[in-house]
Amino acid sequence: MPTIVTCPQLAADVETSPRRLSRWLSQQRDAGHPLLVGIPARSPWRFTREQADQLASEFEAAEAESHVSDSAVQRHAEEIIRGLLAERLGVALAPRTITLEAGAPVQVDAASSDGAVLAEIFARQGALKGGQQKKVAIDTLKLITIHREQPAEKLVLCFADHEAAAYATGGGWVAQALRTWGVKVEIIDLPEDIRGEIRAAQDGQTMVNPG
Repeated sequence: MPTIVTCPQLAADVETSPRRLSRWLSQQRDAGHPLLVGIPARSPWRFTREQADQLASEFEAAEAESHVSDSAVQRHAEEIIRGLLAERLGVALAPRTITLEAGAPVQVDAASSDGAVLAEIFARQGALKGGQQKKVAIDTLKLITIHREQPAEKLVLCFADHEAAAYATGGGWVAQALRTWGVKVEIIDLPEDIRGEIRAAQDGQTMVNPG
């Protein structure tokens, strides 16, 4: 008797959630996928091992292509935010790798040529979730560490959404740390079309990784 692979089992194979995989399978069925078109709506997904392996390969390829697209949106948004922040601060900014005294390289999203201004950029639209909140804390530590070794005149966390920035300006310990260490929070208003691109990319990422 052939091995039967269910949706949760296949989801585990491709390291995604059953809900995300089921949505993708439904989309492929609606598009006429030969392995899926005959499965009625609301029926459980059940495949032979050979079918599951083929679908897993196709799903992973689609995810890889989606992540490339999302990364392109992120880079484009960061470039725009960096340019607008540079205009606001009156200094040219560019991504920069800074080497710490112990030899470890640190990537900074935006820095002036003389290192007087150091900034990290967050294109996120909407309130920050767990993993994104941790990144704010980590990036804050990064800026403070660089500042201790190479004193800068201005440390900045730059957000592109007021909801996202609320985590860095509210009453939590990270916001207090920013105030204590003199890390300034800037909020850049993006054009609505860029906001829409970011939100669309976030929606795709959320289905893969809720955090």
